[in-house]
Amino acid sequence: MGDSRRQPTFLTRKLINNYRFGRKQFVIDILHHGMPNLSMTEIQHKLKRIYGVKDLQTIFVYGFRTQGALYTGFGLIHDTLALAEKYESNHRLAQNGIQTHIGKTKRECKQRAKKIRGLKKFVKNKS
Repeated sequence: MGDSRRQPTFLTRKLINNYRFGRKQFVIDILHHGMPNLSMTEIQHKLKRIYGVKDLQTIFVYGFRTQGALYTGFGLIHDTLALAEKYESNHRLAQNGIQTHIGKTKRECKQRAKKIRGLKKFVKNKS
């Protein structure tokens, strides 16, 4: 049925050069008739070729949803890795492999709260 040689079509819209944060930001539409959804790394590699980006770690893609054969999401291309580290959120940096996630898990916080009961909890947080 589907042609196995057919490649997905990448369309970017609402492209903005955001000079304040040192990045390009845009909405990505991917048409992929008869194919499964693409992984984030495949999308990053394709955007690297389209926009001529040198470092793959400066490309951030997220928020994808599927509407039939259309796969829509949001993309950011930072000018440098230093600007990406400065302005991107920690969870997005961790997804891209730039930073390791150092936050505590929900379970660790819950176990700690169980040990401190009642008034001690409030006194400890105030100081």
